[in-house]
Amino acid sequence: MFFSFSIIARFLYLLKDYLFFVLPAILLSVIGIISLYYYPHMPNLDNYEKQIIFLFVALIFSFVISVLDYRAIISNSYLLLFIYGFFILSLIGLFFFSKTIRGIQGWYTIGPFSFDPSQFLQIIVLIIIAKYFSSKYEKAKNKIAYIIISGLYAFLPFLLIMLQPNLGTAIIFVLIWLSFLFLAGAKKIYTFLILFALIISSFFAWNYVLQDYQKERVLSFISKEKDILGSAWNQYQSQVAIGSSSFFGKGLGHGTQTRLGFLPEAHTDFMFSAIVEELGLFGAILIFGLFVWLFYNVLKVALSLQDRFSYFFCFGYVILILIYIILNIGSNIGILPVIGVSLPFVSYGGSFLLSLFLGLGLIHSIKKHKNL
Repeated sequence: MFFSFSIIARFLYLLKDYLFFVLPAILLSVIGIISLYYYPHMPNLDNYEKQIIFLFVALIFSFVISVLDYRAIISNSYLLLFIYGFFILSLIGLFFFSKTIRGIQGWYTIGPFSFDPSQFLQIIVLIIIAKYFSSKYEKAKNKIAYIIISGLYAFLPFLLIMLQPNLGTAIIFVLIWLSFLFLAGAKKIYTFLILFALIISSFFAWNYVLQDYQKERVLSFISKEKDILGSAWNQYQSQVAIGSSSFFGKGLGHGTQTRLGFLPEAHTDFMFSAIVEELGLFGAILIFGLFVWLFYNVLKVALSLQDRFSYFFCFGYVILILIYIILNIGSNIGILPVIGVSLPFVSYGGSFLLSLFLGLGLIHSIKKHKNL
């Protein structure tokens, strides 16, 4: 009997510690679900109902990962490469077994749900590159051959995702890799050469990969007044939604741009605008505050350890979320072009939510097994 009580007590302690660690992410997700509740209803399961299911599934799997010893996961190179290969094959399979949604072949559809392998691959690439730079630290930052090898892990998914074509997600993989070069302290000349190569390749992508509507988004960002009723419509309506708000907003369910359909994709790419319209500056401050709290929890783990993998992965995870925040909110307020990225934890999307929580589960496992 005592043994049973001790197991239950241990389980409850681990659960409490885990939930407090991921609490800011949970609150961000709840804000998104509340906004989805007031979004115009969809057929079958409403998006807010599906997002609730996604959140519970994400918490369960994330907690399981947090209970496991992370060292057993990252020390098994064959397991990591197998998982990486599985998701690479999943990306290839999209060209044969997926439907085209908004011009992109990026999701497997299973009934009312969809599955995006690229979101999970982001976390896998974070783990693999963090492991690579931590195990070959001096060579990986000082020798161009090792830098190129590290880049291959990000380049392969980047290439496959560009061919979908999904510009926003593809760019994330390049930025993840560049962030690791910065974290590792790679020589500046190598970073400059890599950036130069990326600029050259962007001209190729513009002419042969990107579709017309993606080019129009970039061009409309440069000259919005030329196509305010066309390709610049989404971003214009996003700015109207934010600009027409006040400190406390128009109230939940009362956002005119969002609820009357003037703001497309208000549940994904423009969720930030939808929330600010209805919750005002207070809503924006609340979202930023929760992200800061989350970053504090993650970076506390990174800075409290004398372990290169933990340092690289935790900082890489924060940088990943920061990239999404900058690209998403930047496009919402009009300082960056719209490239189709979501707001982490807040926007609708099960694959994205689950992958981010799996990353948090791994970080909590690092924290727990390092006895912080």
